Amino acid sequence: MVECQTREEPSLSCIKKEEGRGDIAKSLNIGKATVSEVVRRYVELGHDGDRPRSGRPATVNTRANRQWTKKRFMRNPRTPVRKMAREAGLKETSLCRIVRKNLKMKPYKLKKVQKLTDENKKVRFKRSKTPIHRAANGNWERLFFTDEKVFALEQAHKPSK
Repeated sequence: MVECQTREEPSLSCIKKEEGRGDIAKSLNIGKATVSEVVRRYVELGHDGDRPRSGRPATVNTRANRQWTKKRFMRNPRTPVRKMAREAGLKETSLCRIVRKNLKMKPYKLKKVQKLTDENKKVRFKRSKTPIHRAANGNWERLFFTDEKVFALEQAHKPSK
């Protein structure tokens, strides 16, 4: 009886041993047609990979560009996609496609927000209870909401308008 190693490529390990296709099919419990197809593809192509596909070949989303992008993000993940695209000589949309689809990353921009300390949280919680008590007493008609403080946060870049 023939012993083949893998079920995915059933006959490649046995082709080299020049075993019969029927014996290979029995040992792996698969059909003879499957074994014949794998053997025919191996003889035709010289390897067990897929056949070349038709269609327009990728010119921007190449292995070299993907590796370059991945190295740059590993070195400094805060680098903007727009800047990296300029350095690589690629369009921003092409680089975004590489980042999202191939590298499985999501580009985002860090935003400035107010820092909340434990003391700030306690004060906020205390002030949030006050309107509830006023509304419960029936004084909700005279209730007026206003902001406690105005925060001015600057952007890292100048706005376009």
